[in-house]
Parts: sequence; C-alpha cells; structure tokens
Amino acid sequence: MNGIDRKHIFIILFVCLAIRALFFAVVQPWEKSIVENVILESDSRGYDGIAQTLLHHGRFAQQPASPPEVLRTPGYPVFIAFVYLLFGESPWIVILLQIILDVVSCLFLFLAVARLFPPAAGFASLFYAVDPFLVLYSNLFFSETLLVFFLVLGVYFIVRVLADPSHEKIYKNLIPAAVFWGCAALTKPIAGYLYVPAVAALVVVFYNYAKKLFVYSALFIGIFFITLSPWLARNTRIFGKPVLSVSKSLNMLILMVAPIKMEQENIILRDAQARLLSEAEQKMNTDGLDVRALNDFQKAPFWEKTAKVYIKSYPGLFIKYYAIGLVQNFWGLGTAAFSQVLHFGNGRTHFDPRNYSNVFQAVTQWILRKTKLQKYFGLLIAVYLLSTYILLVLGLRVAFHYYPKVCIIFVLVIIGYFLILTGSAVSVRFKVPIIPFYYIFSGLGIYYLGHVKFRMAGK
Repeated sequence: MNGIDRKHIFIILFVCLAIRALFFAVVQPWEKSIVENVILESDSRGYDGIAQTLLHHGRFAQQPASPPEVLRTPGYPVFIAFVYLLFGESPWIVILLQIILDVVSCLFLFLAVARLFPPAAGFASLFYAVDPFLVLYSNLFFSETLLVFFLVLGVYFIVRVLADPSHEKIYKNLIPAAVFWGCAALTKPIAGYLYVPAVAALVVVFYNYAKKLFVYSALFIGIFFITLSPWLARNTRIFGKPVLSVSKSLNMLILMVAPIKMEQENIILRDAQARLLSEAEQKMNTDGLDVRALNDFQKAPFWEKTAKVYIKSYPGLFIKYYAIGLVQNFWGLGTAAFSQVLHFGNGRTHFDPRNYSNVFQAVTQWILRKTKLQKYFGLLIAVYLLSTYILLVLGLRVAFHYYPKVCIIFVLVIIGYFLILTGSAVSVRFKVPIIPFYYIFSGLGIYYLGHVKFRMAGK
C-alpha cells in the first residue's frame, strides 16, 4: 500500500468542493433571514461593517463616523470589500469564494505534504476535505478560511526549501512564503509572529552556513514586514505606533483572564468579561481620562495592565485555565454553531463550556442541555476527532522513526505556535489554523495502519 495515488487528488478535491457546496445549499446564505440571524452575527457583522465603510467612504472603520479601527486587521475586510466591489454586496458570494479558496488550500496541502511525507499526502488532504470544522467555517462569514489559505500556501513554499535546501534559487520560494505569511498576519493578528518558526526552520537547515543563514533569514523577515508595512504605516500615522492590532491586549483580558474572575466570583463568562472591562475603565478614570473619548488603541494599555494584575496575583489559576483551554479547544464539538447554521435547534438553554471550571461539570451540563439530535451529532464528531487524534499519535511515531527531524519539528512548531498563543481562549474557531497541520501526522498514521494490514494480508 503506497498511500493515495496522485491521480486521486482530483477525486479528493471534488469531494472537498462537493461537501462544502452541499453545506452551502443547506445553509441557504442568500436568504435575507439567514444573513441577518446566522451569517452576520458577532464578529461577522463587524467585518461586514468595516468592508461597507471601506467600500463607500474609503475609511477602515466600523461606521463612517466611527473611530479608525485598530482591533481588527485589514486582510479579511479588504477581501470582503473587494468581492463587494466586483460582484455586489452579497455575503453569500463571499462565502462561495471562500469555498473555492478552501479547495485550493486542500490542493496545496497535498502538494506540501507530498514533498515531506509522500505517503501521507493523499490521506492528509482527504481528512482536510471532510473535516467538519473546515467545512463549517468555509460557509461562515469569518476570517478563518482566508487565514488557512495563506498559512498553507506559505507552508508549501517553505517546504520547497526544506525539501531541497541545496537549490540555488531558494529566494524564489522564500519570497512568496514571506508574502503569504505576511498576508496571514494581516488576516488575523495571531499570525503576527510567524516569522519566528520560519527563521527557526532556516537555522536548522543552514546552521553550518552562516552567510546563507543570515541572508535567507534577513530576506524572509524583510519581505514579511514589507508585506505588513502599509498597515503598520497607517497605524503609525493615526496612533503614533506601528502596531499590528490591539486584539492581544483585549483577548488577554476577556478570554485568558476571564476564567479566573469567573471562579473568584462564581459568575458566568459574559458577566466576568463585563466586570473586567469595567475594572479597566476605572483605571482609565483614575488616570483622569474620559473613557467615552478614548479609542481602542488608547484603551489597550489599561486592558493589558488589568489582565497582568490577575495573572501575577493568581498564577496557579491562570495555568489551570490555560491547560483546560488547550484541552477544550481540542475536544470542542461545535454543536452550537452547527445547530444554528443547520437549523436543528440550540438545545434547552444556552451552553458555553467556558462557564464551567472542570471538564466533568462541562460534560454533564452538555448532556443535560443539548437536544437528542445535537447529542447524536456531537457523538459523531467526537468519534471522528478521537479517530484522527489516535492516528495523529501513531503518525508521529512513524514520522520520528522514518523521516527527517527538521520536517517533523517544523510542522510541530506551527501547531505549537497557535496552541500557545491561543491558550485559555476556548472556541472551535481557534483550532481551525492548526487542523491542516496535524492532519499530516494523521495521514501518516492511517497509511501505516493500511501498510501493516496490507503486509499481513500478503503473508
């Protein structure tokens, strides 16, 4: 058994497209009620508002009269505005293009894995094609699909360097890799430090060639920041500092520190976030500032200062919820999102796993609050996740036994990068960027199982 043959990639791409298209038809994102109640909710409405303001008024802000936006980066709103300009202001067209981008991501994942772990390429792309969360978010008005697209393309070009470091024209791969990963940072700020794993990979490959290492590293970092430079220049002009976003400060407060507040005062997440923001505003008032007159850039230092007080005061609780967040991100089933999109109800009452301080309590409440259909659907996803994780562990063993360590470590560093920066911020959305990369090892795992079974059958 030699894995999935290259000719089968077209079948996999067809499956990838067909599943997303079927999901699109079920969701019906062209219906006005669906747009208002499902597609444009929470962050999605913010993206749409910025795109509309950019298109009609040439300003990057939520509304024409709103302060300049510094919380969200420009990648996804600019993508939306461009689609609106070409095809009209219909969110469903944006979603259709996202589906196409996701199929392209599936293709480039195959091409990248084929260079590093050839037997895993077909299986990894097949897992990508059928993954329920990738299907879900390709059909929603969120930035995750565009982020994954840029991440996978960047990895593809870096992999070309790792696979053939002796190639004389390495810069032809490093430049597009840096551009795509720069675009990833412009899509979501969490990707703003991606140059670190890229340079780390170059260090491992070229550690015996100091001049090449310096030139290639400087080239990658330079192109990465040149890609960011228009946005950094805009923020320097408006806010006086070349920041990518202030989302780190806000997320530190309302996502990473909020669980500590919840346990302290025995309140739910939403109330904990409101009280933490209120505490930050009190600090602003203490400094003689008018909160209503401040923009997000001016508020950010106070958000971060408030968060650090809790982290320093309760390091044990911070570490506890950081670890719980990692586990919940891996085992999140996303039934609430699927329920809303596929129209099969949201259970008896709202359920948020972040409102519970231990896994047993969260599982118990999930069982009590979910409908029968949601439980069956969640069980199906849980079985799928368990299967891919078992294959992932098996694939890691195979990889370390048969393949170059630099390739394995490079993939693991990307996975670890997003896991570490996400921390206790719990949402299936936050797991999306790492899904393509752990499927590389799941693909190796299923290949190995098939290979062993094939050999046993031949005896």
